[in-house]
Amino acid sequence: MKLTIKVFIISLLSNIKKWGKNMQVIKKEIIESISNLPDEVEIEDIMYRLYVIDKIKKGQLAVKNNEVVSSTDLKKEIDTW
Repeated sequence: MKLTIKVFIISLLSNIKKWGKNMQVIKKEIIESISNLPDEVEIEDIMYRLYVIDKIKKGQLAVKNNEVVSSTDLKKEIDTW
């Protein structure tokens, strides 16, 4: 299922607040990331790049807040499948 650009941007902006960084720093990171894309880029590629940045930032925040699963616990969970 593809997200519309409007829904995607709203979702991204709501998540940015959770990243715990200054908005200027976040905007700079996003602009730099998009600037590294080729000139002939589809909007889907830009959305995917922003999606990946969002997932990385969420992961970093989870690690910072110790909201992670140890590899041992993960292996135990997988064994129950």
